[in-house]
Amino acid sequence: GLAPGVLFTDADPAVNAAVITIFGEGTIHLWCIWHILMNLDKKFAQQMGKTKYEAFKKAFRECRNVFGSSTFEAHMTKLKADYPEIVTYFKNHLDMHCEKWAAAFRQKVFTAGINSTQRGESMNA
Repeated sequence: GLAPGVLFTDADPAVNAAVITIFGEGTIHLWCIWHILMNLDKKFAQQMGKTKYEAFKKAFRECRNVFGSSTFEAHMTKLKADYPEIVTYFKNHLDMHCEKWAAAFRQKVFTAGINSTQRGESMNA
C-alpha cells in the first residue's frame, strides 16, 4: 500500500514511534491541534482559572498560527513569560516538536487547511 503524504495524530509517543516504523520518513507526521488544546485544558484550565486560561489559549493560538520561525520564537518567549506555569510542560512535551504543530514550521506542507484528525475538529481549532 501507499503511505500517506501527511498524517495527523495526537501527540502520543507510542503513535509517534509507530508512524515512523510503519510509514517511514516519507510521511509528514503532524500533531492534531484539537488534541493539543484538550491536553492543555486538562493540564492548565483549572490551575489558571477561567479568565486567565482563556487569555492563555488565545495567546497560544496566536503563537501557533504565526509564520516565520523568529516571529514564532518571539511569541513563544512572551507566552512563557506571561504564563510561567506552562514552561515545564512545554519543555517536556511541545518545545522539541514545534515542527509538528506550529504553522511557522509547516509552511511548505500542504494540508488543505486541516489542523486536526477530524474535519469538525479542524473547523473548531
